[in-house]
Amino acid sequence: MNPWASSQGALRRQLRRWLAPCLLLLALAARAEELPARLPEGARVATLPVGKAVYHDVTIKSISARTVMFTHRGGLASIKLRDLAPEWQARFGYDPAAEQASDEALRRATAERQAQIAAAAARAKAAPPASRSRFEQVLQQFGQAAELRGEVDLRPRFRELELHAKDQGRRPSCAVFAVVGAIEFLNAENTGRAEKFSEEYLIWATRRTLQRPSAPDAARQGDDADEGFALPEVVMALRSYGIPLERSLPNTMGRDLAAVREPPPEVVAEAKARTQGAVHAVPGRDQATQLNNIIHALNAGIPVTIGTGWPRFFNMRAALLNSQTPSYSHAVTLVGYRCPSGRIEDTTFIFKNSWGANWGANGYGYATFAYLSQHLHTAILLEINFKEP
Repeated sequence: MNPWASSQGALRRQLRRWLAPCLLLLALAARAEELPARLPEGARVATLPVGKAVYHDVTIKSISARTVMFTHRGGLASIKLRDLAPEWQARFGYDPAAEQASDEALRRATAERQAQIAAAAARAKAAPPASRSRFEQVLQQFGQAAELRGEVDLRPRFRELELHAKDQGRRPSCAVFAVVGAIEFLNAENTGRAEKFSEEYLIWATRRTLQRPSAPDAARQGDDADEGFALPEVVMALRSYGIPLERSLPNTMGRDLAAVREPPPEVVAEAKARTQGAVHAVPGRDQATQLNNIIHALNAGIPVTIGTGWPRFFNMRAALLNSQTPSYSHAVTLVGYRCPSGRIEDTTFIFKNSWGANWGANGYGYATFAYLSQHLHTAILLEINFKEP
């Protein structure tokens, strides 16, 4: 045996016995340096075990009584302190009593916030009518059973404002006249001034929007030549181009749409700039529901423009829509109703037509609930106003 080799082996064994405690102390010191007794926000640790998962390259972002949030090699995480091993709970200062107190405070804060929301909603619902517009009130009433009054009739106010029934002439423009009739009334109510607006302009705007030729519809003859723009088409043109006062583009009331000339650019620009507001389609799963919502609007003094099925002219001499068979579509403006019995199915609606004051009852007619509940197509609320020039 080589005595020198034997001596070297013994020396190595002696060194290992001497170095092992030193290395252990160094490792413990390093670990103690890495993991202080309490980990503050901003502290970094190489690994953080949570159950079976292990997070690497951890930086502590925030610590609460319930959770610790940190970034790690895979992103951002938030864990409950109760899910950590006891030694890690101690380093994050976990206290079950503090966690319970935090939970109670959170529940109280949530309950208080919900109570505040409910109180705010109750205050809004109980707000006096003066603090909300008529349109806001009506829109909030949609879907509820309408109050049925013996009679609501806006015709006296129309007459007081000298907004009489107009005659659209031979043009297929009933929807235009129905929309303008409602706009003139609402503008007068808002401003105190009865002003006339240009149907001529809105005819041009609707044709421009639809890119429709000016040739008349040969399918309609005689007194039935009233089929033209659909009500939603006219409303779309109104929203796109606005509408000026009649003096900006006077109505020619010609028999031919080709007579409607293009307005000057400055008239179009002013109409677009001045016209503002909103258009609301009266909702309803069926016509009966729509008519209930229409009654809400009429109760608030708001006329409603509608499109409906319409019978042949010779069946309309009495100006009453009740049991006739529709032949085409027509647009009018509802301005009231009568319901002596208090039952909605007994309601008779009052409408303003656009066939002149010599038609019907000074330009007005009537439609039963039964008729409109079968043939109503569209109902529109026009929340339109105008900026001062």
